[in-house]
Formats: sequence, structure tokens, C-alpha cells
Amino acid sequence: MFARMGFTTAAIDMSEQGLSALRGNAEAEGLRIITRTASMTELPFDSGSFDYVLSFNVIYHGDRSVVETAFSEIRRILKPHGTFQATMLSKRNSGFGLGTKVSPGTFVREAGPGDDSDKVHPHFYCSAAELVELLAGFELLSLRDVAQRAAGNMHWQFVAEQLP
Repeated sequence: MFARMGFTTAAIDMSEQGLSALRGNAEAEGLRIITRTASMTELPFDSGSFDYVLSFNVIYHGDRSVVETAFSEIRRILKPHGTFQATMLSKRNSGFGLGTKVSPGTFVREAGPGDDSDKVHPHFYCSAAELVELLAGFELLSLRDVAQRAAGNMHWQFVAEQLP
């Protein structure tokens, strides 16, 4: 969407397969998207190089320390007053507490028949107060706890601005 609107667009993923699919789709539409195979905890971009960062249903795949590191990397690459828009898992999510607790607020579930592989990754759930704490260095502009795709699938949706 951003590339279609004419914005310089970059994407990262740990999966080369996912990035390859993105490159194929972008090429088919005549769009240029910069892609990098990278972890959200080690972003391969210069400090202060982005006006906007979007992370949809990604950053909560880890424990709190992974989330803290990812947020720190996002703070690093955003310009002052840059926008960070993302989702995080709410403790009101029906998956909270299911599976094996691997650290505070973080659970891993075994994939069952027909489940996607997402279940086997750690999932970190947080309250509004915990999310506000994680967003130190940002001005929180919007925060909503909403169901995604199904009742009980509660996710925080937020928009925050990088403080100068």
C-alpha cells in the first residue's frame, strides 16, 4: 500500500521465502520495495532514517526482553516525531495463559491438527499499563484493545510518536 502511494518503502522478515513473495508481488505491480532478511531486534537501517514504522502482529513473538529490544530498535531508526503504528497481544486475548509459560506474560502452545505454525512461537501478552511502560520514549497517540477476525482474539492497536 505504501509503495503504491509513492512512499519509499522497506520491509524486513526473518523468512527469505516471505520476502521473495513480497518482491514478486511488488515486481508484478511495478513497485520498488527495499527488502532485508533481518530480525526485529537488529534492524539493518541507519539511526533516524524512517518517518514511519508499521508492525502488524509481529513484535509480540518473543518474551518481554525481545519486545523491549524490538521497541528500542524502532526508536533508534525513527526520526524525531516519527510515527510507530503496531499491534500487541492483550491479556484479554483468549490465548493468554494457554500452553507453557516460558517467562512472565509469555506462553508457547503446541500446534494441533490444522493449526498454523504460529502457535509454536512464544507469544507475549501485556496489559495497557505494561504497553505504556514499553513505549517509554514515545508519546502514545492512540490505544485500543480490539478483536481481530474473531471474538476473544484481542489485540492492542496503537499509534505512537517518537519523542525528540
